[in-house]
Amino acid sequence: MKFSLDLEKNTYSIHIDLQGRFVKNTKDIETRTYKILSAIIAHRVKHIIMLEMILK
Repeated sequence: MKFSLDLEKNTYSIHIDLQGRFVKNTKDIETRTYKILSAIIAHRVKHIIMLEMILK
């Protein structure tokens, strides 16, 4: 389970980095790519929280 948690955290970090690279100005947060990455990131956060609760 610890491996899964670490993997989720690493994947989350990669998605945050990708999202940041796509944003060059304030209008970029309205793009489809940004919105899709935001949804993926939110999903990863839920997985991380769930795994942390299981590991307690």
